[in-house]
Amino acid sequence: MFYASKRARVIRLDAIGHIWKKLGTTCINLKETHYIIQLIRAILDEIFPDTLLLTQTNVPHKENISYFGNGYNEVQLVYQFALPLLVLHTFYTGDASRLLEWASRIKNVSDKTAFFNVLATHDGLGVVPVKTILTGKEITGIADNIKERGGFVSYKTVEDGSKKPYEMNITYYSAIADSKNSEELNIKK
Repeated sequence: MFYASKRARVIRLDAIGHIWKKLGTTCINLKETHYIIQLIRAILDEIFPDTLLLTQTNVPHKENISYFGNGYNEVQLVYQFALPLLVLHTFYTGDASRLLEWASRIKNVSDKTAFFNVLATHDGLGVVPVKTILTGKEITGIADNIKERGGFVSYKTVEDGSKKPYEMNITYYSAIADSKNSEELNIKK
């Protein structure tokens, strides 16, 4: 409420999916988390109705949009964290079908909600939001392109002991720039 009292227009709930802890669970996206967000929203709607809530959750797209609640009782804004890697996949392959298929399924939950579209943040390009949209081979292809352009890929060890890309760290400009071209030409493209 402090930031709202200082006239903050948008409050980002950073990693809010982890706020509630419960033994025997992954401690992410628990129903209690949604109750807390609903409480925050109810208070803001009453005292600071012009303040919007934006959730930052590194989860698959379907779970991410669950933070809209019913469209009126949780956050008003949700990051589209799947967008950056879907755009890069399109850029690298020349095939927009995955991006278009995903975009065609996006529906606004209510007239009080919206998606917050970004291509990059300080957190890197998370793989979790696209793991149900792109295949493992497609994700590996993006990771290979990122590494070829001087970026870094963080890996996560999965149950079978293998490593899968988890996050890609590179500026978006570097991810799409052609090293054979001058900076001026890359910017024009």
